[in-house]
Amino acid sequence: MDSDLKADDSCQSKDGMNLQREIGGSRSRGEFLELVFAHLTDAIFVVEPDGRIIDANPAACSMLGHSSDEPPGKRPYGFVTNVFGKDMLELIRSTKRGTTVTVQRAYRRGTGENGIMDLRLARLGCPGGDLLVASCRDLTEQKQLEERLRDLNERRSIEEELRRLNVELSQQAAHLRQVNQSLLDSEQRLRLAIETGRIGLWVWNSTDVTNSGDWSNRLKEIFGLPLDAEVTHDMFLKCVHQEDRERVNQSVMQALEGMNGGEYRAEYRTVHPRDGSEHWVTARGQAFFDSEGRAIRFIGMVMDITERKRAEEESIRLNLELEQRIAERTAALAQINRALELEIEGRKNAEHLARGQLEALAHTLDLLAQESDPDKLPKHVLYTILSQLGAASVTIRERNEESLDPLGIIEEGHFKTRREAGYFAGTLPVSGPAPPLWVEALQTGEHTVIEDINREPTRIILADGRTAIWHQKDLTRPFADLKVHLSAQGVRGLLISPMILAGRLDGIIGIGFTGTRVFGREEIDLTKALAAQAMLAVQLMRLSQQGRRAAVIAERNRLARDIHDALAQGLTAVIVQLEAAKDAQSQNLFNDAAGHVERASDLARESLAEARRSVHALRPLVLAETNLCAALEKLMAKMTMDTNLRGEFKVEGDPQALPQDWEENLLRIGQEVLTNALRHARASHLKMLLAFDSDAVRLELSDDGCGFDPAGRYDGFGLQSIKERVEAMDGQLTVRSAPEPGTEIFVLLPKYPRL
Repeated sequence: MDSDLKADDSCQSKDGMNLQREIGGSRSRGEFLELVFAHLTDAIFVVEPDGRIIDANPAACSMLGHSSDEPPGKRPYGFVTNVFGKDMLELIRSTKRGTTVTVQRAYRRGTGENGIMDLRLARLGCPGGDLLVASCRDLTEQKQLEERLRDLNERRSIEEELRRLNVELSQQAAHLRQVNQSLLDSEQRLRLAIETGRIGLWVWNSTDVTNSGDWSNRLKEIFGLPLDAEVTHDMFLKCVHQEDRERVNQSVMQALEGMNGGEYRAEYRTVHPRDGSEHWVTARGQAFFDSEGRAIRFIGMVMDITERKRAEEESIRLNLELEQRIAERTAALAQINRALELEIEGRKNAEHLARGQLEALAHTLDLLAQESDPDKLPKHVLYTILSQLGAASVTIRERNEESLDPLGIIEEGHFKTRREAGYFAGTLPVSGPAPPLWVEALQTGEHTVIEDINREPTRIILADGRTAIWHQKDLTRPFADLKVHLSAQGVRGLLISPMILAGRLDGIIGIGFTGTRVFGREEIDLTKALAAQAMLAVQLMRLSQQGRRAAVIAERNRLARDIHDALAQGLTAVIVQLEAAKDAQSQNLFNDAAGHVERASDLARESLAEARRSVHALRPLVLAETNLCAALEKLMAKMTMDTNLRGEFKVEGDPQALPQDWEENLLRIGQEVLTNALRHARASHLKMLLAFDSDAVRLELSDDGCGFDPAGRYDGFGLQSIKERVEAMDGQLTVRSAPEPGTEIFVLLPKYPRL
């Protein structure tokens, strides 16, 4: 039996040698296909029925980790594990012609490493006897990838919100496995590639790679070239992506120079000339050389792997997205925890601040309520700030147009006004030339800190974090004087808080400390609250001052009106009587002249009495003796007696008692109009009507003398006095006059109070 096997081996060896000689000498299409098979990326073994390997392509040697001359003559189970070796021969013998057997087995590389491969066996009938073709595909990396994917999927359940992403990733992974499986499940990679057109083939027949080559139609389609195109090396390089072009060309040239045994491997991007679309391809090739080492033929294949690359990129993208989501979720949780901590801390600080502010504000309000002198109100707020913040000094400045003028200061425990303090007369600007960020600090309405006045240079810090440096040599006069004064008082740190009124800067409070300070949020908030109280105190002081000024002005106006009404009008009546006496005397009417002089004397005495009463703010003498209606009638009779003016007084409605100031004002208005009619209008007739309506009081006066222009300017005080008196009673005044027709004056007092 051994002799038979040896004979078979000898015969089959001869047949194999004959077959090799036939392959070596053949120039047919079969030779071309055999060369193509030799350069496939799948591992191919040619095996005799007894299991002996007679040939293996470079891919098979590479997969097993052996040189090209080791597999021939050996049995397949020499390269696999012991468990596989026992049934290998039976598997080979049981393979029938025309059938393909597919199994997965473990194998061992030449380096001792174990792997998994997909094995396909096909029996071929050959003239010299049957041969078996074994196509092997390494599944080791795929299996490892699947295990890693399973491990990754098991970790992707961090929280409920990431489940949707895990499902999407699992779907993408399944899609990737389907794509990979579709690539791996072909019966024969070459046959499937040729039948389906997924692999393109090329042959260069010259060492000059610029000559045209033989490209299959599928290869032209992969590169996006017309099927009738004559492809040159330059055309090929133009189809390669610009970023990969130099690397690919270098790999081609190295293969043609015999490097790496003339083997060519590359994976790169292509750009279709027609539409500019990008694709990924993997290329394998082999250069053949003559006896002198010159490349005479270059054969290879190209496969489009765009779909696989996209799947890989998508998998990477999903992994990165998952990692990013996890990082974002972790960061979000950290932020939530930090926010909770800050909220708890903020509530504690807010409660502490609220208690401190309440005590300080209540204390200050008590002091303000007890102070009878409004000018001293700001002092109490400054003392509260001094004690609450433990400050060395506190200064308050009020805004005067575009400057901040000192209003008061507490130094060495004593409050001083600007005049009492007597230091630096200059004021601080609100705008214009100033050290860096000073104007901006005032505009923000927030606090400002000057760290250390004694340090050169000095740094100023705004509430929003902006900082500036103040150099002594660059400070303007008021800031330089202020720095010298504060330094002399031992002040180093300074907190400046604005006083805001109706959204506008109305002043500032400067709080000085003997050392540098870091101010907490609660201190800043308390300072703002106290600054608001200081603003209230300043405003109350201003209103008090304005009230005093208004009272003085009102009293002056009252005296002016009373002097005008009591003295000026009385003297006018005296003058009228004296002029009448003069006229009567010129006509030798001595009795009439004596009567006029007597009436002038009476009028002068009454005017003097009215003047004395006005000084003491008493009621007019005539109103002290009678009511308004009788007083007006008596006034008209006395002033028109023995004159060319005929007066007519009339009362409508039921006379009502009016407030004293109303009766005095109406009497003085009537007196003013009578005086003007006698003195200026030269009227012959004057009508006066006092009407008491159900809801108003009316005083109407009209004369037939020469009128005047009510809109003109006059030196007299009469019309202005009438206007002021009507306004004081919230009444309405109407004056109608012209140079010829005379004058009409209407006073309407609606809703008069009934006593």
